[in-house]
Amino acid sequence: MKHILLAVSLTLSITAFAQQKAKPVVFENLADSPAYKRNPHFPVFSLLLTDSTHYTNQNIPKGKPTVIVYFSPDCSHCQADAKNMMDKLDSLKDINFVWCSSHEPEKIKEFAVKYNMFGLPNMFFGKDEKYAIPSFFKISFTPYFAVYSKEGLFHSEFRNGLLPKDIIDAVAQSNIKKKKEVTPQITENKLEMMDDIVETPREMEVDKVYTAVEVEASFPGGDAAWHKYLTKYLNGNVPGEHNAPVGRYTVTLNFVVDKDGSISNITANDPGYGTKQEATRVLKNSPKWKPGIQNGRNVKSWRRQSITFDVANTAVVGGAAGKIIDNKMDKQAEEIKNQIPNAKVERIEEGINVEFNSAILFGFNQSNVSPTAQTSLNDLVTILNKYPDTNIEIDGHTDNLGTVEFNQNLSEKRANSVGDYLKLKGIAPSRITNKGLGFSVPKYSNDTPEGRTKNRRVEFLITSNHKMQAEAKKDAGQ
Repeated sequence: MKHILLAVSLTLSITAFAQQKAKPVVFENLADSPAYKRNPHFPVFSLLLTDSTHYTNQNIPKGKPTVIVYFSPDCSHCQADAKNMMDKLDSLKDINFVWCSSHEPEKIKEFAVKYNMFGLPNMFFGKDEKYAIPSFFKISFTPYFAVYSKEGLFHSEFRNGLLPKDIIDAVAQSNIKKKKEVTPQITENKLEMMDDIVETPREMEVDKVYTAVEVEASFPGGDAAWHKYLTKYLNGNVPGEHNAPVGRYTVTLNFVVDKDGSISNITANDPGYGTKQEATRVLKNSPKWKPGIQNGRNVKSWRRQSITFDVANTAVVGGAAGKIIDNKMDKQAEEIKNQIPNAKVERIEEGINVEFNSAILFGFNQSNVSPTAQTSLNDLVTILNKYPDTNIEIDGHTDNLGTVEFNQNLSEKRANSVGDYLKLKGIAPSRITNKGLGFSVPKYSNDTPEGRTKNRRVEFLITSNHKMQAEAKKDAGQ
């Protein structure tokens, strides 16, 4: 009998590329609201520039409006925005631009040079080493633009891309003093409203379905309640009942959450073995969701939700044969711990999970196995070859910074790169399965730099194959 482990992840997809008007800032009394809604001034940050010096919020030239940009050089939307700006650089010369990225300075410089922005007096490019910008603005996807007035006060944001005209219009609005609008709900506990508060929420199209909203739709009660709901109502044994091989099967559901919280327009990929049908069923039967909010109103909006079924080859044999397999796995796990101290090794039933942080195996944002990583992988290969009757699944994982597409591609490339290296070193291709899971299966919190660092990982799932199981049964007289 196969033992099924269920892993669930919550992923918001915002991939549409559409021009949008600036969103005015309205301060609310939310204890857990993003920092930029509680502090209208520039975030505290330090960027590593391409000349190895640092640029901080204190270095931003005063007396000019400023746009803080969080981007990825590999992001197609970021590239499109930069190209549009390249053609209008003269009209943007009186605006400070602070371009921040998690990539290495060399790659950032290549981006700046490509779009004729490198060296311009109003353009600053650097690596945000401590993830200060995405943490401050709660950024999950690139590109992101935050517009500040010439007084250095936050005015508006763009989360889906924009044209130079959008920037110019937003900057112009940021310098127009508006009459304060005070609602009855404002109390002395609320933050003081800025002089720059602008227009009341715009009238919105009744039937418009938003791909990006200020407050995303969510399951009532949050992630903890969603996990509890799945534990109770999802049949995690479905792939095993359909004779699925050992591995992980991720169903990505896209759907619309209506203004009343009802769900419609469900689409999903199909990994097979009944997983799509089961994931769709449990989503359809879920209680009404909390709708997305745009300009203070409930709106229709798209959501993306991933459910991962984890089929582990555990409890395949019982009794004395199961103990024989356990002993072999215990011995192999102990050898890996002793030989590769920088790997995290866990025994999972009759299998082994070996976790490497991506920083050990790859250069930053790279997918080729680094020379320094080869020693650790060579030691792992030696042990794997001592136990040839096992299967090896290699899973690539990322954090949630950047687009879904970029992270999915990066995770696939890294899993394939490690798999290719193991084959090159003599591991039989029939034993190896490679999977890229992007950020759909976070193991740690993506809300902190430390958690995101840990989520950038490669995992090896080592399980017994049919030959080991048959020999264990024979040795046990079963």
